[in-house]
Amino acid sequence: MSVPRRVARLLVRIAGWLVTPIAATIAAVIGATIASMVAPSVSPTSGLMVTAAGGLTGAILGLALWLRLVRGSPQLQEALAVTPEGVPRAEAVEELITGEEHSDSAGPP
Repeated sequence: MSVPRRVARLLVRIAGWLVTPIAATIAAVIGATIASMVAPSVSPTSGLMVTAAGGLTGAILGLALWLRLVRGSPQLQEALAVTPEGVPRAEAVEELITGEEHSDSAGPP
């Protein structure tokens, strides 16, 4: 495999593996934003706690929904090279490190 192709594959795989934490972060921001709409009606300390709780709730719900989507879609798991839990597959990591492709099925003789 040529170096530019290997670098491109590495960047695409890393970007795919970062989708899970990015989805959780976006969900946390949305949850915190929604909770901060309620925050002005309470004291400043309570407002911070409401915003933090909204962010945590958003992150948990977003991550749960993302993992449900990943577990229900073998095509998405294959495209992102992850397990049903959203963890990068070991053989995909090894392939990127060594540069050697591993095939799961035997090709034609």
